[in-house]
Amino acid sequence: MRALRIPCMHSPGPVWFLIAALPLVVFLVLLGCGGSEETDPTAVVLGETTFVFVANPVVNEIDDTDVGPPGDVHADIAIDSDDGRGTITDERGLAVLADVEPGQRSLAFDGSGLAAEHQLEIDDGDLREVAIALEGDRAEVMSLAVFALGGDLVEVTPDTPHGDVEDALGDSGTIVLFEDGLYEGDLDFSGSNVTLFGAGTRGGRVTLDGDITVGGSGNRIRGATITGDLDISGSDVSMSFSRIEGHAEVSGSDSILLFNDFCGDVDIGGSDTAALDNTGLAPLARVDDC
Repeated sequence: MRALRIPCMHSPGPVWFLIAALPLVVFLVLLGCGGSEETDPTAVVLGETTFVFVANPVVNEIDDTDVGPPGDVHADIAIDSDDGRGTITDERGLAVLADVEPGQRSLAFDGSGLAAEHQLEIDDGDLREVAIALEGDRAEVMSLAVFALGGDLVEVTPDTPHGDVEDALGDSGTIVLFEDGLYEGDLDFSGSNVTLFGAGTRGGRVTLDGDITVGGSGNRIRGATITGDLDISGSDVSMSFSRIEGHAEVSGSDSILLFNDFCGDVDIGGSDTAALDNTGLAPLARVDDC
């Protein structure tokens, strides 16, 4: 797997933890600048209004969208919001801008010849994953996945009965937080607008040991390793920061595949699929440990 590092923020906001809800929190703790803090884009605080940026991602050949061409700069891009929040991209172009004020935000992108601006809207408590092309004074969104995290939250652990996990994934509008560990058995996303939140870089701490079927629309998978096959037939599905070891088939339209590791064959049949910075999809080779 590729190691990810998110640099410290220019203007970190207060880091909050509700002690009673501690098991339900996916941790993002950036305590200060000066050390080499290690974290990853899957580590965000649920309920904290957050952008995750991927600057100038590689466009995979199977991409079926009319995305703007990415620039060449990835690292050390300063991203500053008009509410005083700021962050810097790492060597892969990744950055987390957390605890921003909801609403229409004006964002400035500076560094290595960049001097671009763009406006993005975000609702209170949402997470928005933004792949963005930056070059000179140009800032163009390549893909945008919205995680509306204001719905019901269900926490599952490896000890949760398989049937209860399936029920959670079938309950539309639910956020299902997977704690660290191994989850055995096939899973079916039969609901719509369901978010699977896994812990750890590219699913390094959450493993789904089975086949995954995503039939509902508007579903989100984030931060999980899938050892079996993946079948996405629902529309407007997003998968990010995950690893798929088996065969992947995407027949639903308007899907977003962002920063995943694909170890098996991938068949794309759906229209308007955004495929950005995924290893195992040309022109990016599979990672060594596939």
